[in-house]
Amino acid sequence: MSTDPETAFRRWRRELELTQEAAAKALGVSRSQVVNWDAGEDRGRKGSPSVPPLAVRVLMAVLAKGLDVEPWPEHDVPVKRGRK
Repeated sequence: MSTDPETAFRRWRRELELTQEAAAKALGVSRSQVVNWDAGEDRGRKGSPSVPPLAVRVLMAVLAKGLDVEPWPEHDVPVKRGRK
């Protein structure tokens, strides 16, 4: 059994009964990033803390409230390219 304290991210993921893969998909990040947030440490940079950025924490709160998040409607957004 791990002696590491449970991170807030891991607690959120477990409360929502999300696997690492499901959390990654729901948040639009890689599974590797979820592993880092679960551990609270960036595995690539030993000793560096790893916490979700504000935008991800907001999305986590939305998902925790049971709200659905629709994919961005790329085709509905007008895109201006350059100046005319």
